[in-house]
Formats: sequence, structure tokens, C-alpha cells
Amino acid sequence: IVKNSLILMHKIKYFPSTVPASIKSLFPDNMPTRNSDHETSKVWLEEYGTFPVNSSVFYKGPLLHVSDLNFELTSPASIFSVKIYKRNIKTGLLSRQCAIPEEENDNWPAFPLYNINGLRFSSTRTLR
Repeated sequence: IVKNSLILMHKIKYFPSTVPASIKSLFPDNMPTRNSDHETSKVWLEEYGTFPVNSSVFYKGPLLHVSDLNFELTSPASIFSVKIYKRNIKTGLLSRQCAIPEEENDNWPAFPLYNINGLRFSSTRTLR
């Protein structure tokens, strides 16, 4: 889910012609950017930060896109190629997953899905 969300947001930002207009129109111009804060994103947060939208990719995608994880994995070459970006994201997410200590495998606190509430219900559920 994280990989696909990041790829979608990357396409919307750097390759808008590859995204159907109906999908592009779902992401407003005032969504958060790297330099945003709560004040500059206030209108967007008020409109999209409520249930049920706050549990969707349309809310979590922009938040993932402005995360430190995305900036670590975005290389200058990936701004010009979706294939390079996809490879960077896959490699980065796998290395993050492998870096989780064995005793914390059930919670995955270092993994992006765990840190952004609402993106995946099963990420917060306890195993039985």
C-alpha cells in the first residue's frame, strides 16, 4: 500500500500526464508539500482530515509523499524516471522492513504503515 501510494503521488507531482484526469482531479492543489505546516495546510486538513476521507489514500498519500522516507528515496534521476523511483521505493521499503528488530516484528513501529494511522486497519489490529 505504501509503495503504490508513493508511486501514485510521485506520478501526480512529476508525471501528471501519465495519470488519468479523473484521478488527478481527486488531489487538490492545496495538498501538503515538503515546506507545509499546519498553518499553511489548514484548509486541506479541515476538508480532508475527517472520516471517512482521512482513512483513504487521498488523505494519506500526500502525507506519505512529504514524509522523510520519500525524500530519502527520491534521487535526482528518479524525478525523470518512474522506473528508477519504483526501484528506489522497493529497495528502501525492504531495507526498512529488514531493519526492524526481531522482537518488534509484530508491531512494526519503524514501518511507514504503522506510523500513519488509518491507512491500513490490519496494521493496528492485534494478532490472535
